[in-house]
Amino acid sequence: MTAPRGNTVDGVLRRSARRTPRATALRYADRVWSYAELDEAVSAAAHVLVARGLAPGDRVAAYGHNSDAYLIGFLACSRAGLIHVPVNQNLTGAGLGHILTSSGSSLVLADPPSPGTSRTAPTSCRCATPKTPCSPSSPTRPPTTAPSPRPRPPPSSSTPPAPPPCPRAP
Repeated sequence: MTAPRGNTVDGVLRRSARRTPRATALRYADRVWSYAELDEAVSAAAHVLVARGLAPGDRVAAYGHNSDAYLIGFLACSRAGLIHVPVNQNLTGAGLGHILTSSGSSLVLADPPSPGTSRTAPTSCRCATPKTPCSPSSPTRPPTTAPSPRPRPPPSSSTPPAPPPCPRAP
């Protein structure tokens, strides 16, 4: 049995962004995200995933530390109808390659490697990074932090409209 769309994590975020757009949704390190900002970031990330050729039901591995970027990636997968595959951030080498390959992930979202380490995804995975195109042989080096939320406008200014929603899964 499938839950109605409004009862999903994505539905709750969209509803909260409509009802209380300026309320704080997330705090991470020195960043504060309102529901409207979080919803906008999730829509943008979901659009990027779909633009990379992913379709509902495709698997996306997430290899990184708990952060606002990780949450945005998780929510973007949900919004685009993708399957989020959490991967232990401490795995490296053959163990990491095995998990990524056996999970059937089409894309890897990951923190960059720590200094002195090298993490490379198997050639069956494409890797998302903010500065390099996705390709079968790209190293796993995606973002460590989410895009910075815009500074909050003063109460009297208007907030720009959110981008159109990403296509929903059937």
